[in-house]
Amino acid sequence: MNPFDRRRPLRIRPITSSRMDILTRLDGAIPLAQRHITAPKISLRYVPDRRVLDPESVAVYLSHLAREIWAGPEELALAILDDINNEAVPRWIQVRVTAHAPGGLDHRVVVEDHQPQWRPSWSGAPVGDTGAP
Repeated sequence: MNPFDRRRPLRIRPITSSRMDILTRLDGAIPLAQRHITAPKISLRYVPDRRVLDPESVAVYLSHLAREIWAGPEELALAILDDINNEAVPRWIQVRVTAHAPGGLDHRVVVEDHQPQWRPSWSGAPVGDTGAP
């Protein structure tokens, strides 16, 4: 599936005030069973700039990701990061993917990005951050 089709379910809405940083978190899972990824859990945290994601559309988007073959959680995490960056253009974004790997291990991946001049308005780690992937 090409990125344009993959992103199609994502819906955004304008944010009414962007004076303050708003840390938004959405968690979900993908009904996926592939050789390198089984039942990945997704945690998306972002600071919106001018637009926020519609949570219901994110749930639909995640279910659509099950239609693709992923080489591993890294590729899945990077695709989600690229898609959300493209559609919502957040100030800061972090995507965490936790998948069950062969041998009973949990395979965790964390990717993040931010706008070039953005600096958080809070000090230290974001609220609710455990510091571990």
